[in-house]
Amino acid sequence: GHQIFHNFLYEISGCHGLFKLSSREEACLRYIKETVGDSNVLSLVSGGVDSTVCTALLCKAIGQERVTAVHIDNGFMRKGEKEQVISSLGAFGINLKVHNAGQRFINSRTMMDYRDQDGLVYRQATPLLHTVTNAEEKRHII
Repeated sequence: GHQIFHNFLYEISGCHGLFKLSSREEACLRYIKETVGDSNVLSLVSGGVDSTVCTALLCKAIGQERVTAVHIDNGFMRKGEKEQVISSLGAFGINLKVHNAGQRFINSRTMMDYRDQDGLVYRQATPLLHTVTNAEEKRHII
């Protein structure tokens, strides 16, 4: 099995085996510093891996004092997920500002574009979120 992977990666795909995760981190930190310059950054942390890692990299690249990390708790995360995000960033010394907006989200609606049978687009208010049972429709409203 090992030889098959080796042949595929190095002989067929042309990989060289020179990649190191630390090299990728260094490239990201350099890119952030060049892009941000002397500016401050507002980082919205969704609770997912991507925004959490991005915020940690921002703080490492330009310093925590220049990054304002905010998480808006919409009330729809898995149990304990918000605490995990706070803990994960806290382990890096990052003070995450959490705005509890669960009640506001559940009692909200939004405007969505729809197409009628003739293909004309019209805008209509969605039902209040707490009245919707279809998961896909909830996702669109959120």
